[in-house]
Amino acid sequence: MGELAVVVVAYQSAETLPSCLDGILSDPAATVVVVDNSSDPATAAACRGRVDSGRITYLDPGRNLGYASAANLGLRSTARSAAIAVVNPDVRLTRRLSELHTAAGGHTDDVLAGRLLSPAHPTSVNARRATTFRRELAKAVVGTRAYREPQLARPDGAAHDVAQLDGALLVMSGELWATLRGFDEAFELYYEDVDICTRVRHNGGRCLLLNQVWGEHIGGHSYARSGGAAYCALRISRVRFARRWWRPRWLAAAGVLAVTLTEFFVRSATRRAEGQSVRNRALALVIRELRQPHSQRVLLQPPPSEDRE
Repeated sequence: MGELAVVVVAYQSAETLPSCLDGILSDPAATVVVVDNSSDPATAAACRGRVDSGRITYLDPGRNLGYASAANLGLRSTARSAAIAVVNPDVRLTRRLSELHTAAGGHTDDVLAGRLLSPAHPTSVNARRATTFRRELAKAVVGTRAYREPQLARPDGAAHDVAQLDGALLVMSGELWATLRGFDEAFELYYEDVDICTRVRHNGGRCLLLNQVWGEHIGGHSYARSGGAAYCALRISRVRFARRWWRPRWLAAAGVLAVTLTEFFVRSATRRAEGQSVRNRALALVIRELRQPHSQRVLLQPPPSEDRE
């Protein structure tokens, strides 16, 4: 059994991936699988020089599987490990991931993260309050400050039990990952981290932020390269999360539609950067998803037909 298996899901990540891999591999306990959802030659080249070490595997599934499916694929390809980690390609670690796992104190039911600094948003923190209708509605109007945790304003070295951890950095026991069966692949992109943290807590575990600086997270690197697909996928994932976890369940569809419409009008009025055509597409996808659950796919494309000439 290996000590620490790490998966990095890449999407046109050649600029940030080298420093991400250097940070992970500074820990001798870690092995890494990079799953390249973009089939990008530059991303492959960023891994190539390190593959010979025997500690990196590069996987190209040939299409964009979405984040959850790609992460699951990467970790299925590894030998069973005492601990697993999921790390975004735009995260640069300054401390060892195995130290973070040790900080759990042997509690195999918990999921952990260390604090990641954001150069673009110095006050942000990679832990949030629970995702509820009221907070999502507030976020649609005032942005991410609806989820701020005042107690986490500064690194204090303590372990904080939080509602959810950002998926840019997650560490847990291999046993827990197996019990959860990884990420739920119904979430193409976004909310897979919210969902898995919710499941951990429902199973009696904790989401712990060790409030010491473990590195930095650039954020939005792949999002900006998706041509609006990431924006749309997020809104579909929010619908699926709401229908699964918001209570009362019979009001969840109405609640998430209210959030979507509020967000649509606010972002249209303020002319946000994604553009009106992307907002229009996202709204249409959400309405179709509400009418027919689990019908909409944004990222996942069918494999090329073997009969195509």
